Amino acid sequence: MESNFQFLVKDPDTQVLFDTAKDIEDLYATGKFSNELESIRKVVEYVARQLLDLNYVAMDDRSTFNDCLSEIRIKVSTP
Repeated sequence: MESNFQFLVKDPDTQVLFDTAKDIEDLYATGKFSNELESIRKVVEYVARQLLDLNYVAMDDRSTFNDCLSEIRIKVSTP
């Protein structure tokens, strides 16, 4: 079965997410929803860090997901 996330393979920045996205599909199909949510959070956290990186906002490696979301709200979403 081909994944709905095949488009992630085309870009080097998103290629790293393909395996996780494929796992999320498989977890959903088998009804393992709590594990699926953990994997979704990993993807969203990666996307948040990439968004900050693309906007030249440096974050410490030990910063939390909440820290990243706060920085996005403050520095990225304001004109």
